[in-house]
Amino acid sequence: VQPIPCMAALIHEKIAKGTSIPALDINTTCTSFITALDTMSYLLEAGRYKRVLIVSCDVASSALNPNQKESFQLFSDGAVAFVVEKSDEEVGIIDSTLKTWSEGAHSTEIRGGLSNFHPKYYSENTKEEYMFDMSGKSILALCIKEIPKMFREFLENNKMKVSDIDMVVPHQASVAMPIVMQKLGVAKGQFIDEVKEFGNMVSASVPMTLAHGLEQQKIKNGDIILLTGTAAGLTTNMMLIKI
Repeated sequence: VQPIPCMAALIHEKIAKGTSIPALDINTTCTSFITALDTMSYLLEAGRYKRVLIVSCDVASSALNPNQKESFQLFSDGAVAFVVEKSDEEVGIIDSTLKTWSEGAHSTEIRGGLSNFHPKYYSENTKEEYMFDMSGKSILALCIKEIPKMFREFLENNKMKVSDIDMVVPHQASVAMPIVMQKLGVAKGQFIDEVKEFGNMVSASVPMTLAHGLEQQKIKNGDIILLTGTAAGLTTNMMLIKI
């Protein structure tokens, strides 16, 4: 909504004003939900908090460049929230990992608006600096190069095979997502693909896909699921959860 205060404080104002419940932003753009769930799980496990509300929301349409058809036709707006708490049952997060390859730092970006390209420089000639800019081909090439190895190592560290995963809940990054799933050895029907219906909802993408999977019973009690996605940076998250 605005650079200061953090978005969490503005959500707090709407739903918890008058309380002192702590609020903070956790931002890895498209994979922020997975990063937040991973980070807060340690505080729940340590007993710092009993229950955490994670809100993921983006209004991507406000920053899209109509001259860049690839991103203009792909991104959409969305908001979703999950309440998470510690459990004594044998369910929850099994393991999580995050890696960043900064070779892709400028493949997905908005350059203008803060100190790098100050708002005072905004003009008709510079307005595209303040819009979303994406090079889909370079992102896909980096993903195909790095993510399969990351996935193999993640499974090996947990003594698991792809067949042990009941359902993959991926970030709906683009229509090329099935290509990445194929490179990972994930079979058709073993992952949820909603990008044609809902587009790329940025940080809301993974939790919205997870919510739909639960509602439509594609994900059931006892299932082992993988949350995964790529984000600007280039950052990749993977998280194994037993439902």
